[in-house]
Amino acid sequence: MNPPDIPNEILPTEREEAAARHQFLVLYAEPFRVLDESGDGHGAFVALGIGLFLCERYFRHKSGSMDLWREETFLAEAARHFGADDDFFREFWEVYRHGMLYQGVPQATDAYGWGMSDTYSSRPTKASAQGKTIIGLDPWKFAEEMIVLCWNDPVALARICRGSLSGVETLAPGWR
Repeated sequence: MNPPDIPNEILPTEREEAAARHQFLVLYAEPFRVLDESGDGHGAFVALGIGLFLCERYFRHKSGSMDLWREETFLAEAARHFGADDDFFREFWEVYRHGMLYQGVPQATDAYGWGMSDTYSSRPTKASAQGKTIIGLDPWKFAEEMIVLCWNDPVALARICRGSLSGVETLAPGWR
C-alpha cells in the first residue's frame, strides 16, 4: 500500500492569505493599474519591471528554487509556461531582465535585439525588424499575466509576499 499523496505546498491561513493579498495589491497590482489607466504608455518600463520581478518570484516558487542562486530551474519552468524552448527563454531573460536590472532598459545581445509594442503578446516572441532578429513583447500584457498568475495562486502569493516583503506598510497620504 502506498502512502497518501502529501502536498508539498502548505496552504496559507486565511490571515496569511489576506495579508499577502493586501501587500500584493499595494506593491504591484494597484501601481500597475494606475500606470495602465494613465493611457499614455510611458509607464511601460515600470510595468515591465513589475512583470519581470513577479515572473522570477512566481516561477522560482513553482519550480521549488526560491532559495537557489542559479537560474536554470525556474527559467525552465517559465519557458514551459510561455511555450518557449529553454534556450530562447534564457535569451529573453538576458535581454529583458538582465538589461532592465543592470542598464534600466532591455539590452540587445549579439543574437537578439528587443522590441516592445502592443502588437506583441505577453509571451516573448521571435520577430524580425530592420534585418535583425528581435525578441518582441508587450510589457503591459506580460505584467498583467504575471499579476493574474500570482493572484490566482494563494500559495505562490503568500510565498512571494513573505520574507523580504513582509512588514511593508502603506505610506501615509501625501508622503513623498
